[in-house]
Amino acid sequence: MLLGKLHRVKTGIKPAPGQQLRMAAGLDDLPAIAVDNWTEREGFHPYERDPKTLARRWAIPGTPGLEHRIGGLEKADVTGNVSYDPDNHHRMQLLRQAKVARMADDIAPLEVFGPDRGDLLILGWGSSYGAIRSAVERLQKDGVSVAHAHMRYLNPFPSNTGEVVKAYKHVLIPELNLGQLARLVRAEYLVDAKSYTRIAGIPADRPLTHDLMMSMLTAAGVEITRVVVKDLVTDSSGQGSVFHGSVFLQVHDREVEIDSRASDAIALAVRCDARILVSEGVVDRASIAASGEDDAETGELGVFRQFIESLPDEPAKGGGDIPDDPTKGSS
Repeated sequence: MLLGKLHRVKTGIKPAPGQQLRMAAGLDDLPAIAVDNWTEREGFHPYERDPKTLARRWAIPGTPGLEHRIGGLEKADVTGNVSYDPDNHHRMQLLRQAKVARMADDIAPLEVFGPDRGDLLILGWGSSYGAIRSAVERLQKDGVSVAHAHMRYLNPFPSNTGEVVKAYKHVLIPELNLGQLARLVRAEYLVDAKSYTRIAGIPADRPLTHDLMMSMLTAAGVEITRVVVKDLVTDSSGQGSVFHGSVFLQVHDREVEIDSRASDAIALAVRCDARILVSEGVVDRASIAASGEDDAETGELGVFRQFIESLPDEPAKGGGDIPDDPTKGSS
């Protein structure tokens, strides 16, 4: 918090949502990068490789007795002479590819936040970290089997990536592009990863949160069976009222009730055609609360009244009258 304030005072720049400010390491704190340049004439071959890493021996260009060709033309394996041989070209391509792939031995494995196997893995990379982690934490508190992994290396992928993505029934990959990571993961590991993309930029409109929540619930095999507007509570100021609601989820063979703002519950319901139930007590209290007010209602009460007036006269599909206790499931 203090670091963010100091950053804004000094630069006038406010960090974007999902970003974190970190102290940069001093030069003295960075690990040394040492290059053991070859200095002996005997046994030097510019394209001879380390058998483990496939890295070449390096010699400073122009060192007497160690002169060798550099540049973009294909070189012969071991000797480093310019080569136009097609078989050598094929071999060198494979060597370069293998050298990059072996970097996976030196990078950190892909870490998983949450269960190491289960129903849903949300896999991300880059600046989507904060939004994904917040959503996953909320779903985990609600009892949903969901985990989060975030890629920090894309070529090569961490060596355990295949093991991670195959440990879950469903994989969802949200990206602020057209789905580049999703295509790579599907091609590399042959998993049916689902892509959720958004390129609207900042600021994002409010429905984005509800759309993302629906995508995650669907990918996890969780169904919203109904939402309930169950109470009308006067706020602390005594000047207004707030509607309280619940979202009912079918998670495998059990039902989970999640407390919610009525507006959020309704926003989710209209995205999946779930039943929207309102207790008679709420309707009666809303009518009393609205008496004597101007026609131009504002705030949540006005939004709720507009919603009620937009409902059709016919009962909802599978319906009936709304019971006093709508949490029982009839509509």
